[in-house]
Order: sequence, then structure tokens, then C-alpha cells
Amino acid sequence: MVHHSPPLDEMKSITYRLSYRQTAASSRYCQQESMGLMITIAISSVTVMSFSWSKFVVYASLFLEKVEKWRRTGNCKEALHLGKATVLLKKKPFSRQIRRTS
Repeated sequence: MVHHSPPLDEMKSITYRLSYRQTAASSRYCQQESMGLMITIAISSVTVMSFSWSKFVVYASLFLEKVEKWRRTGNCKEALHLGKATVLLKKKPFSRQIRRTS
């Protein structure tokens, strides 16, 4: 029995189909990996931003409390313009926490 090899064009076609499947599979894998990486970056960014924002609000409330004290004692004329912001910030729960700790 004589074994005949497939024609060259058919071999090229088989090789092309196999390499296309591997490329498609690796492309899907890369898309899944990049999506996972993007989700991880988004979650960490939101966490960092929320921490930074809360830290900013705490510092702002401390500053406004100082301004309010200056306004009451008459040491700061500019504090009269910030009176409304101080009143609004007092409604926040952590301005009460700051007063208890200091």
C-alpha cells in the first residue's frame, strides 16, 4: 500500500486554519485578561479616590471649624464670607466626630 501525502495547497490550508484558531483563542484570552485588568484598575482607582475624598473633606471640615472659631472671636474678617459653608458642613456626620476627638 502506497501512502500519498496531501497536496501542498491542502497542507497550507490546514496550517492556516490551525494558526487562525490559535490566534483567535489567544485573542479571546488577551481580551479576557485585559478586561480583568481594567476592572481591577477601576476598583483600585475608585477606592483610592474615595479615600482621598474623605481625607479632603475631613481636612476641609477642620479648616472650616478653625475659620468659625476665628469668626466668633473676631480675628478673621474673611471668615464672615465662609459662614454659610461652615453651617452646611456642620450637618455632615464627621464634623461631629472631629469635635469629639479634638
